[in-house]
Amino acid sequence: MGNLYTLAGSGRRPGILVVSGSDGGMPGANAIPESFIAHLVENGFVVFALAYFSYEELPERLENIPLEYFESALLWLRSCPEVDPARIGLVGQSRGGELSLLLGAKFPSLVQAIVACAPSGIAWGGFPYPNRLAWTLHNQPVLPAVGALSGENDSITELNDLVWAMHTGRIPTHANDEHDPSHLTDLFEARCHSPRAAAAEIPVENIQCPILLLSGDKDAIWPAEFFCNSIMRRLRAHAFSFYMQHKNYEGAGHGIWSSRQGALYHPVGQFWCQLGGTREASLSAHERSWADVVKFLKESL
Repeated sequence: MGNLYTLAGSGRRPGILVVSGSDGGMPGANAIPESFIAHLVENGFVVFALAYFSYEELPERLENIPLEYFESALLWLRSCPEVDPARIGLVGQSRGGELSLLLGAKFPSLVQAIVACAPSGIAWGGFPYPNRLAWTLHNQPVLPAVGALSGENDSITELNDLVWAMHTGRIPTHANDEHDPSHLTDLFEARCHSPRAAAAEIPVENIQCPILLLSGDKDAIWPAEFFCNSIMRRLRAHAFSFYMQHKNYEGAGHGIWSSRQGALYHPVGQFWCQLGGTREASLSAHERSWADVVKFLKESL
């Protein structure tokens, strides 16, 4: 379920599938602003903004989402009369960046360029229940996803795990309110030490197209810079033959495309958090990243 954005005119243009992260809902009305989508359209792309949970009759949570749903969306986008089926890009942010890399690895023939903004190279559990599956393929787990620190019970929420990790000294303590929001990055860094983490790495080497990774080095949601560096190392280790680039914006946080600042209440996780980064650096990354994305997509598609 999504919205198609295009400019009037003749000729087929590259198509871009856009997916957002753990806030759910429709891209353009959540952490991926409509102005970002409009920017892509103004630069000659047909954009299909796709919701996959927490929207109308779609699943309420990021849980047991079948990758076949996105495969169908890519095939539908390829069939649109205004789209060149040989020029399809994937653009995802946060959990959507993780998803974009998964889709590229599982359906390499359907994608000709991938942009992953503040992504993860590890497949995580569901949200807000980290011990439940996030992604499935043929009704099976895509990868052995990394879940909660505090146990394997599937009723544990992200907030439960965050509070447990703070109370047991696994991560620094915050009040988890508007004045002292939680730093989710600490939680994800601790989870990276899980024995499951290595097995949950996305096989990005199976991707058969150019890749652009974006991160901010002051990300307070999860360690996107670390994830991107790990992805690049894995690609190099497998002699990845396509163009790959990681742009890390100094001083920027998680909300590179929205440039939002300050504490915010996560509507799905039901906790206070912050995106990280300074206002000046985030605004700079916001402007530069939009240009970087368009340049990459034009060159790749």
